[in-house]
Amino acid sequence: LAGKDPDLAVRDHPVWESIKLHFRTTEFSAPYGMDANFLVLLYRIRLAAGVPFRITSDARDPDGNIGVGKSAHKKRPCKAVDLKVHNSFERMRVVAAAIREGINRVGVYPAADDGSGVVHLDAEIHSDNPSPRLWTDF
Repeated sequence: LAGKDPDLAVRDHPVWESIKLHFRTTEFSAPYGMDANFLVLLYRIRLAAGVPFRITSDARDPDGNIGVGKSAHKKRPCKAVDLKVHNSFERMRVVAAAIREGINRVGVYPAADDGSGVVHLDAEIHSDNPSPRLWTDF
């Protein structure tokens, strides 16, 4: 997303029509806080990964206490999501597709003994969040 101006995906933004095959506003907790260019990128990653995307976190309250203070989820427009994955196959497909499509900040978190977990993807380029970065919490 380097070189693209931030573009808030407000209610009637055309991005929602262009990504409706795989994403609905109801899948996001704060859809109108998202960056439209990031949503298009997320759509391309979803197509390349070929696995379901289950959004567990997207734009968060910038003044709220969920997540670290400099979390990409708190920037507006938001260029970050967390996705639930059911197994290592889905995890690998998401991470590989995201990197191929240009995401350079990835976090991998386990959630349960069954192999499920969460993958964080963000395209934030602010100096608070240096990139490229890959982090894990195992």
